[in-house]
Amino acid sequence: MYFDFTLEEINTRNGILDKLLDTAFDAAVIIDENGHFIHCSRGSLELTNLKREEVIGQHYSCIDAKSPFESVLNTGKHQTGVMVVINGRKCMTNLFPIISDGKVIGVIGVVLFRNLNNLKNILANMTKSTESQFKDIYDVLARVDSNYTFNDYIGKSSVVKNMLEECRMASKTLYPVLIIGETGTGKEILASGFHSENMKAVTPFVKINCTAIPDDLLESELFGYEKGAFTGAVAAKKGKFELAAGGTVLLDEIGDMNLRLQSKLLRVLEEKEYERIGGNKLLPLNARIIASTNRNLKELCGQGKFRQDLYYRLNTIEIKVPPLRARKEDIPILVKHFIDKGQLNISFSDESLETLYQYNWPGNVRELRNVVNRLSVNYNNKQVSPDNILRIIEPDLNLYHHNSDSTFPQNKLNQMAIGSSFEAHEKQLIINTLENCSYNISSAAKELKICRSTLYNKIKRYGITLDKAVKVREN
Repeated sequence: MYFDFTLEEINTRNGILDKLLDTAFDAAVIIDENGHFIHCSRGSLELTNLKREEVIGQHYSCIDAKSPFESVLNTGKHQTGVMVVINGRKCMTNLFPIISDGKVIGVIGVVLFRNLNNLKNILANMTKSTESQFKDIYDVLARVDSNYTFNDYIGKSSVVKNMLEECRMASKTLYPVLIIGETGTGKEILASGFHSENMKAVTPFVKINCTAIPDDLLESELFGYEKGAFTGAVAAKKGKFELAAGGTVLLDEIGDMNLRLQSKLLRVLEEKEYERIGGNKLLPLNARIIASTNRNLKELCGQGKFRQDLYYRLNTIEIKVPPLRARKEDIPILVKHFIDKGQLNISFSDESLETLYQYNWPGNVRELRNVVNRLSVNYNNKQVSPDNILRIIEPDLNLYHHNSDSTFPQNKLNQMAIGSSFEAHEKQLIINTLENCSYNISSAAKELKICRSTLYNKIKRYGITLDKAVKVREN
């Protein structure tokens, strides 16, 4: 299929073509034979958050380097159902060549659904009265729509920016990826980001939790099996590797996989092929492998609980996800994100945010999200106070020391747990920290993870007395 327009027609603005593209599609653009934008609809500007003057005249690669426009320009063949990520949003697009006198003079690109939920709702209604083919389409689309992109990983701290840059660079390859991080740090978001970054069409992203499936069933889930392979195998079944053909397999919590299965997985990664259980036919591995874990695989290798050769095969690309306590400057951004996404009717004062900042967050971002959601239930339509927060997280003494190796005496920790106000807790924390650091201001500020000027202000605010002979020991 193609559009038959003249050069004059595609370069005429505010005519019937522009009105058609504005009203018939969620978003639409026209590029000329050289790949430069000559028109963009209102919907496309809303989708990209760009101004018209920032787009018109630009080459499409400046907006989206992975756009399939080039293929359509070169071949003159349309492409439909192309999945692209625009401004962090997954969209379904069609691209049609514009041909005049047998020559490709441009391409019209249209976004059919900039919110895949609309298409899912249509398919959901169709499955009520039609055959199962639409149920299959819905299943594939739902898996795609549930995927995250790297833009979904919230954070502006330098450690997050560096990690995401490393991920984007690594996503350009098809090497195995090993994602290491504590529970609740967002490992699955990054794994999904690797899949979405190279998404050219509707491709599967298959996730399997190695701890949620018994060892004797995990092998059949991964490799599939032939009819009669074992008792109860009344029909052949495809495994996750086969179902993920053309896409990605995420092996979550791979540190808990048993050694025998680790050996089979190593062969799959090395040979790029596998067999179903009970079968004798080799099948090609046509999926990217991503593994994630919250365990120290090097230690497990030393203990003989994880194959060293598999570890080095998986960590061709190793991404270490920082815990929330290592990027506390992202807490206000995360809180705002949770409020906006959940449409929560609460707000946080500066003192409340500082209370969140002081906490150690052993459950990381997931714990922060749950705390915000719980506060929204308990204090709906109110501004959250430090006391409100402390009622939820105060029982955890990690609130006021920043690592499990803290040398604070137990009686001082008990003192810190007394009192109901944030100010009392914070004052006691500062006194304890100063004493623990022999009143070295720089060391105390570093321990508290605040700058020296902030520490001086708090000392003044709480009327904490410093001996003059001690106060000079700042460096």
